[in-house]
Amino acid sequence: MTDGAESAPRLRLSPVVPVMAGGICAQMLCLGMARFAYTPLLPLMEAQAGLSIRDGGILGALIYAGYMTGVLLLAVLRAPRLRFAMYRAGLVVAVLSTAATALTTDVLAWGVLRFLGGMSGAAAMLLASEFLLGWLLRHGRRPDLGWHFAGLGLGVVLSGSAAFVMAGRLAWDAQWLVLAGIGLVLLPPAWALVPRPEGAPPPRPVPAAGGAARDGAPPGRAWFVAFGLSYLAAAWGYAVCATFAVAIVAGSGGGLGQGALAWIVIGVSAALGAVAGSLVSQRVGAFATLAGAFVAQVVAVGLLLLPAQSGASLPAAALFGATFIAIVSISLTLVGLRVPENAGRVMARLTLCYGAGQVMGPAVTGVLTEAAGSYTPALLVSIAVLLAGLGCLVATRRL
Repeated sequence: MTDGAESAPRLRLSPVVPVMAGGICAQMLCLGMARFAYTPLLPLMEAQAGLSIRDGGILGALIYAGYMTGVLLLAVLRAPRLRFAMYRAGLVVAVLSTAATALTTDVLAWGVLRFLGGMSGAAAMLLASEFLLGWLLRHGRRPDLGWHFAGLGLGVVLSGSAAFVMAGRLAWDAQWLVLAGIGLVLLPPAWALVPRPEGAPPPRPVPAAGGAARDGAPPGRAWFVAFGLSYLAAAWGYAVCATFAVAIVAGSGGGLGQGALAWIVIGVSAALGAVAGSLVSQRVGAFATLAGAFVAQVVAVGLLLLPAQSGASLPAAALFGATFIAIVSISLTLVGLRVPENAGRVMARLTLCYGAGQVMGPAVTGVLTEAAGSYTPALLVSIAVLLAGLGCLVATRRL
């Protein structure tokens, strides 16, 4: 007798789904928990654990320093098996560094743990991306990592939502332990579903991006310096907002609840930003989209100057979240198209420029804010840096 269940149609998921799910979990763990959860918990650590604004800025800079250290380490580590082992080690470090942050109030220890949390971010941002892209190419799939990078925004949403729910209910250390517990749930799928590297994927031609056509000549040193400085400026604005946005909103009258809500809005907008940036770029061109994103970042930082009661906090969060990933993805694509024969090396150099801005922005912001007793001077400096970056971007059109 034939079982009716056998003849019933079965829902068959594409093999891409579990692979992307693994990448999303890696992003949510290594970036959402280990790296970005510091932002919504920063004001609580200042209020309950004795963390000063200056030290808060330094810890934020150490997160980005750890990330760049991970990037440099991966640049010299070439063996696929070792790279995969480093990926899985990054997952474990992400959970442990998040949990251990709750177990001390020593600023030096916090610095080491935030540095390690930043390093783990390289595992999700670079290694998981590499392994997923290789799998897609080997299996004849479209090399699209949009869903994978959406995991970064979803991680921000998750950490922000958790902070929002825990606000006023749990102390700072208990909140870190809860986030570590969430990370522990994310670890198994990130460990098991991201595919192992299986050799070099077949070569693919570099696709032409809408509006980003090359002029046939590689850029000179002056072009790269100007573009690199613009990218550094974007990283400065990004790092200041990513580190201090919740503290700024909370300190301007919004409280921890509205600060956490702003962080959630940043995450939702970030999850959509890369896709939206790609669609806009196809219509108006990469350069125009990139310049528009810079202008939006300036407006976002300017809105943070207004008190939370003005209602500007959430629009600022939405603008910031929607543009920072778009700036990264479009910039790297634009550089890769200008030098397709050596794209990896040029992208790595550009990433170092971004890392420099990520480290300098929070450190300078912490020092200026503690000296002035207000975030206003630091935000004005960030606006000036972003405008200078926009000027450098415009200058590349003549180089």
